[in-house]
Amino acid sequence: MWLLKVFSAICFAAFCAAQNSGDAPHPVPSVSLLTPWHDVFPSEKVEFQCSVSINNSYEYTFTWSRDGHNILPSNSGDGSLLTVTVGALDSGSYTCKAHHTATGHQTASGNSEMLTVHPKGPQPIVHAEPDWGTMYPGESINFSCSMAVGSGWAFIWYHNSTEISTSGKMYRVDALEYSHSGNYQCTAKRGEAAYSTHNSTAKSLEVSEIPEPELITVVPWAGYFKEESVQLQCLFESRDWAFVWYRNGVQLVMDEVMTLDKEDPFLNISSAAKEHQGNYSCGLTLESRGLRSRRSNIVRIEVYDQFPKLTLHKDPAFDLMFVGELVNFNCSINVPAEMEYLWYREGNIFSPEGSTVSVPLVAGSGGKYSCQATRGNTEVTSEKILQVVIDQKPKPSLTQQPDDNKVYTGETVSLTCNVQLSTGWQYVWFKDGQPLQVKHSSHIITAANGSHSGVYKCMAIRNQTKYTTEYSHERVLKILEIPVPALRPLTQWLDVFPTEHVNLSCAIQGSSDWRYEWEKDGRPLSPSQVVSFDSDKSVLSISGAAAPHGGQYGCSAVLKGRSVTSGASGKLMLKVYDQKPKPSLTQQPDDNKVYTGETVSLTCNVQLSTGWQYVWFKDGQPLQVKHSSHIITAADGSHSGVYKCMAIRNQTAYTTEYSHERVLKILEIPVPALRPLTQWLDVFPTEHVNLSCAIQGSSDWRYEWEKDGRPLSPSQVVSFDSDKSVLSISGAAASHGGQYGCSAVLKGRAVNGGKSQKQNLLVYGQKPKPSLTQQPDDNKVYTGETVSLTCNVQLSTGWQYVWFKDGQPLQVKHSSHIITAANGSHSGVYKCMAIRNQTAYTTEYSHERVLKILEIPVPALRPLTQWLDVFPTEHVNLRCAIQGSSDWRYEWEKDGRPLSPSQMVSFDSDKSVLSISGAAASHGGQYGCSAVLKGRSVTSGASGKLTLKVYDTQPRVTILKIPDHDEIYTEDLISLSCHVNISSGWKFQWFKENLPLAESASDHTVASAVTGNSGLYQCKVKRGSGILFESVSPLAKLDVKERPMAYVSLLTGWSEVFSTDSLVLQCDVELRDEWNYTWYKDDHEINGSYSKRHVVTPQNDPEQSLHKCRGVSSKRPLYSKQSDSFKTRNLLLKRRVLLAISGCIVFGITITILGCIVLRACRKPAKDEYKPDENDLFLPMNHLKDGEDAPCPLVQYITNAALNTSKEGDNNDLICSETTPLPITSQDDQDLEPESQPATETNGGLASFK
Repeated sequence: MWLLKVFSAICFAAFCAAQNSGDAPHPVPSVSLLTPWHDVFPSEKVEFQCSVSINNSYEYTFTWSRDGHNILPSNSGDGSLLTVTVGALDSGSYTCKAHHTATGHQTASGNSEMLTVHPKGPQPIVHAEPDWGTMYPGESINFSCSMAVGSGWAFIWYHNSTEISTSGKMYRVDALEYSHSGNYQCTAKRGEAAYSTHNSTAKSLEVSEIPEPELITVVPWAGYFKEESVQLQCLFESRDWAFVWYRNGVQLVMDEVMTLDKEDPFLNISSAAKEHQGNYSCGLTLESRGLRSRRSNIVRIEVYDQFPKLTLHKDPAFDLMFVGELVNFNCSINVPAEMEYLWYREGNIFSPEGSTVSVPLVAGSGGKYSCQATRGNTEVTSEKILQVVIDQKPKPSLTQQPDDNKVYTGETVSLTCNVQLSTGWQYVWFKDGQPLQVKHSSHIITAANGSHSGVYKCMAIRNQTKYTTEYSHERVLKILEIPVPALRPLTQWLDVFPTEHVNLSCAIQGSSDWRYEWEKDGRPLSPSQVVSFDSDKSVLSISGAAAPHGGQYGCSAVLKGRSVTSGASGKLMLKVYDQKPKPSLTQQPDDNKVYTGETVSLTCNVQLSTGWQYVWFKDGQPLQVKHSSHIITAADGSHSGVYKCMAIRNQTAYTTEYSHERVLKILEIPVPALRPLTQWLDVFPTEHVNLSCAIQGSSDWRYEWEKDGRPLSPSQVVSFDSDKSVLSISGAAASHGGQYGCSAVLKGRAVNGGKSQKQNLLVYGQKPKPSLTQQPDDNKVYTGETVSLTCNVQLSTGWQYVWFKDGQPLQVKHSSHIITAANGSHSGVYKCMAIRNQTAYTTEYSHERVLKILEIPVPALRPLTQWLDVFPTEHVNLRCAIQGSSDWRYEWEKDGRPLSPSQMVSFDSDKSVLSISGAAASHGGQYGCSAVLKGRSVTSGASGKLTLKVYDTQPRVTILKIPDHDEIYTEDLISLSCHVNISSGWKFQWFKENLPLAESASDHTVASAVTGNSGLYQCKVKRGSGILFESVSPLAKLDVKERPMAYVSLLTGWSEVFSTDSLVLQCDVELRDEWNYTWYKDDHEINGSYSKRHVVTPQNDPEQSLHKCRGVSSKRPLYSKQSDSFKTRNLLLKRRVLLAISGCIVFGITITILGCIVLRACRKPAKDEYKPDENDLFLPMNHLKDGEDAPCPLVQYITNAALNTSKEGDNNDLICSETTPLPITSQDDQDLEPESQPATETNGGLASFK
């Protein structure tokens, strides 16, 4: 069977093989696209696979076609795979055929795969959702990248060209921020080769801040009057937003007066009321996107309660002003409202707008001024202010005391400048044209000296308007030294010839207030026949001189009517000759040939004496020449001739003989001119100098130079031009200084011209250093002052100045640097230097000047007396001072008005201390002060204020008593307080019955009153260093009564001694019965015992203590005195001992005692009729029971059990207490009395039960 199965299998395989190798049909190949897309783009790679559905497909090879056209074979071995790198022509339908390698059979084409090639590269498109253009922080947006063709794309996203770490077609941004703004792009890619598209066009995203509106008032008024309309506008351009309005943070809704619309940016209030006042703001909402803007700025709307009032102010406040001044009017309203203003002068409008108007005063601008404010229907008019305008500039008057042109050194001179029109003037003084540091109307010169001489004038200026008057007339002030008389001859000579007369004058020039005294050869000179004097002896006359009159003369002066004597004059020597003189005639130059242009000097000289006048003759004719020399300058031919002379004294007509004759012939010859070519002739080292020597209009001359009379030769520094007409010094030195001159020499001939005039060249030895001065010359300069710094080079001229502050150059070129209205920025170190423009030569720096501008200090106002609330006649001292400076004087004011001294108000020298010697109600008020710098126009700000209160009544002094009860008892604490209803600083003194007490405080305290403290009390108050002010209180009466006494008594009677083991004590107090009680044992309070009676038992008093009591009440007195001590003893034991002794003596008594004991053991209550009569010792039981003061049963208080037990059955009717006192008459009983009680008292005290 097994063999059969093998055989069958072999047969079946052979059959199958025969079928395949024969006519069996070939399979149809199948084309599949291995890449996942049919739409492709150039450069992409695409793979096709051709396969047959048989197992032995390796027996086939494959060929490919596109649109029926064969294409290149595949790159695989059998051609089953076709890889195409896509080009523009590769679109089409792809098919394949299979070829059997063994049989060569070719199959038919199978299915086709369509490939579409898009020639242009794809570009993705970016979409945004929502696409609102502008987004706001917190919103979300979705971006999507889409491709029009193709599939299988992966996407890359970019933000501002930076790749975003995300992938996918969608890109979402939640909660946008400003950083998300920008351009968004995407790129698509696919395939293993990562084919990428172009970037998409950019999608712009703008993330903007949620807009904040701006709120404005359409009419920008700060406040509104009632019933005015108000309109607010919320500025915002977008139409998508709705408007929301708020007032004081609460959203507004429309009402009858207020209209608003969420689409309208205006809020209108048709009639303003007080409830519309508040802080307004607006906001925006974008409901479609759930957005809300921040609120706008706040606009405050004020609605005024009152109608506006106008006040017109004028600055300056002068009623009388002058043409050229400027007056400012200010129209102020009492509420901060924006108004339109109209200005009126004499009822006519002259300025249409502005709350302030400046009026330059001209002729005709005087009159009544007013202003009017309008807004809407509101119109307010101010009061009128009169302004008087004078069109003529005032001229101050200048007067002098003493009114004399002659003022001598040491005198006091007062110059007064006064403008009679208007007020508010400050004065400016000038001396020799320079301003003085004097601002007052009077300029007083004390101890005058020569430096005060000069020409004085003044002018006035108003600080507020800077208006200046004309200058006053000038006043020449000359301060004279006490003069020394001048002795001089009135005749022309002091050497005379016989018979000539001589006059000598002794005089103080320009004054007739002096008389004179004469001397000759040191001896007083008296008049004689030949010698005489005039009325004040100012002239000495000698009518005919003779030899005895020769000698030395002198004089002195005495001020008429005053004992002022001058010093002695100089001396004059008088000489008398004895013969007639002959003059000599000389000529310079001493040559008959003199050239024209030269100077010829003919001199006629009388060698004896002086005072000659000369008479000249030319060719026998007299000349109009009276001097000793006849000088011919620029001589010409007309001066040629024969000259002679003679001398004559005019006053005496005394003549000499003629001189010899002299012949003069004049020839023409020029004289060179010497002049500087540089600007100045005083120079500094290294500067250059050029001098020119020339005969005008001629070049035929050469020149010679001289310096200080010596010929000048060229050197390294000194040079000349070709004909030596110009002298050049290239770098001046000290050796070049001197007198330069030149002369001309005719070229080719030995004729020298005259010498030129001289020029002095000064070469300074060193570089100059300018001086730097300051006005005011003070280290302390305050803000607002004018400071003048002056830089001056005293040598030479032609300087310009350069200024430096803290080392930095200033834009100042003048010699003075004036700082007006100085402030802190002007502080610094100043210096200067000078420079010459032509030579650029600079000086050294000046010394440095430190300028420090200080703030004007404010004085401190403080009281020197202790208090600022005073009573009439008290004195008050206030001090106003600037700490650490005595350069100030002070001005005072009270209630805003200047304060002047009076009978009660005075000041010290610089008004730093204000003293009120006796205060009155009129002195009360608010005081302040300010400081003025001495000698300068610097005024400080106002000090703080001090308020002085002057009471118009005396202080009321009262005594307060504590406790305030009419009943005062001993041991009470009493406090009397002296109270003053106003002010402080009081001292106290107490009096009792008009006698002073030692107490000096405001309280007088009695710690424990006694009856001796009763009396009339009074206190007196005073204050001040002396008894400047005092007041006395009314009398206060103090009545101290004795405090009531408490007493302790024993209530337990004799009948109860044998039936009880306790004692009953009772406290009684004087005065009244309404008391509560406090009990004490050994001075310690017994707690719980407050009744009138106190029970003492062996248990609560085993020590035989001292008992006391005190009454306590809610009425005064609140408590009594403590009682005396009550000491308990063993009274019960003593009673039993005494009874036992008595029983031993009397037997019968013993039987009685035994009987009593038996009776006590078995007795029954006895009837009343059998009770012993004990009226002396016991009270009836019914009386005890009916009594209100019956104590509780004794059984409550007895603690001895044995004793109580033995008594309970026998003594059912035992009396609990008795009020009858127990009399003690025996000596033993007397021993039981309290130690503090008198022996005569009948109340025995039980001391102890032991």
